[in-house]
Amino acid sequence: RFSSDIQAQYDVDLSCLRTPYYTEETEYSLQTSQWAEVYPSQLAGVGAPMLELDLNTCTVADIEVIKANVTMQISMPAGVDGDDEDTAMGEAAEAPAAEQPLQGIVGWFDVEFRGSEKNPAQQLHPPVVLSTAPDASGATHWGQQLFPVAPGAVTVRDGDVLHAEVKLERREENHRLLRLYFDMCKQPKGTRPKDVDWNAQVALRWNID
Repeated sequence: RFSSDIQAQYDVDLSCLRTPYYTEETEYSLQTSQWAEVYPSQLAGVGAPMLELDLNTCTVADIEVIKANVTMQISMPAGVDGDDEDTAMGEAAEAPAAEQPLQGIVGWFDVEFRGSEKNPAQQLHPPVVLSTAPDASGATHWGQQLFPVAPGAVTVRDGDVLHAEVKLERREENHRLLRLYFDMCKQPKGTRPKDVDWNAQVALRWNID
């Protein structure tokens, strides 16, 4: 509408900007992670660990490029872990049978305070944990990182399993900025991992600013 209005009123053709504008907006809206406050009822499964680091021993070289294989079990509706009021009372709704669009991947971190070998924490069983996971009472100031998925790019249904080859690396233009590669394949409910078509991967990319 904007382009057609400018064309009609000022006889200026802005069509040459369409492709670069689309590219820029796609990178910003769909290929850049965003701070978000996510609630357990908005999740379509439980968290799956991507990386564990011992801050007593890890080095810069350990995090220059991070590679991992992640498996995520889809369970819908979300909230079946007891955070939802109805499911906490044993009244979980019936999971939908139809495929639903996967709207994004959510990331967060947990920290276990165990101290060091020389100075172990006084409480170890269980350790004190700082969690930034989605919580029904609201997020910490860290919130979560939302990695959006383009509409229609991935659909899932209850019981599906998502397998992802993940790579996290520093960006060339600024070593403080990161890029996340997420090559994902879906294992439909009722099938085995060896039956999955690994050539049908969906390649997802996000900048982390």
